[in-house]
Amino acid sequence: MGKPRDMNILFDGRPLADKNSGGVKRVASGIVEALKKQNESITVITTGTKRLPSSDQHLGLPNKFISLVLWLHLTSLDRLFKHNADLLLLPNIGWLGTPKIPYALIVHDLSFLIEPKWFSWKSRIWHYLINTKKQIQNAKILFAVSEHTKRDLIRLLNISPSHIVVIPLGLDSKFQASSFKLQAPPPYLLALGAKDPRKNAALSHTVAKETGLELKLIGDKNLGRVTDKQLAELYAHATVFLYPSWYEGFGLPLHEAAMYETPCIASTAGALPETAPQGTIFASPAKPQHWIQAIKTIQKNPSLYKTTTTLSNWEPAARQIIRSLEGLPIPPHQA
Repeated sequence: MGKPRDMNILFDGRPLADKNSGGVKRVASGIVEALKKQNESITVITTGTKRLPSSDQHLGLPNKFISLVLWLHLTSLDRLFKHNADLLLLPNIGWLGTPKIPYALIVHDLSFLIEPKWFSWKSRIWHYLINTKKQIQNAKILFAVSEHTKRDLIRLLNISPSHIVVIPLGLDSKFQASSFKLQAPPPYLLALGAKDPRKNAALSHTVAKETGLELKLIGDKNLGRVTDKQLAELYAHATVFLYPSWYEGFGLPLHEAAMYETPCIASTAGALPETAPQGTIFASPAKPQHWIQAIKTIQKNPSLYKTTTTLSNWEPAARQIIRSLEGLPIPPHQA
């Protein structure tokens, strides 16, 4: 059995290029940077017509073509790259083929199994074609982002608890610029996921209307996409950050907002009661009146409802992954 520092790992860097991946991209970026800082033999592999600066090996073929050959099992992700790897580390489910080497998979949530209607028909077809259940079940080890996600893996897919390791998440340093608080704009509510039914934007619109506060909804026609710097400023100045999601595996944006001590109201669904930062107020995603009352309470004395996060960098996650991989019965250089 090779020690973790001797284990050659292929890291699937495709989510790093996905503009729509949100939290998946943040987790993938944070973990791979932390792994590389610990001098592990990590090779970031990417595909597509554009190469990322973080890529170590890149296959410059169109992703649609690569997806097709992987779906048809004409090859596998690891075999597309000439590398003597021991293990493939996947930061999310995706086109894979049938790998020749073992793989580990980070599982963010099982929302696609819990309520398929939250996803578009294209996304549902995608989940079906990649055979998400089989891909999860065939992983050598699963890294869950919360205890709630671990319980879902056990309950919904009958995964053995011994095959699941819960890893701590971290925060990017770009969300630590407290100077954004110096010149606050007029009061407003902040929410995410305008086009994602799971994020429950309808509730955010309702409570904004009833409280008379402006709603800044990231992804809508008024605000659209924002850069990380713009997002940090929005977090810093928000009167309240709303997170009324119907289901979450973790809820990293709450911790990003908490870096500015911004008051947060989060849904009682999914992992949020377990993972939300200290000081968060919880309310049912089906009861707007509870959110309205919470906002009015915060407005009376905002200093009483500042949030704080205990998350730091991604090094604890990297160390946990390394320790877990060290215990796997994988002979070196299988590929």
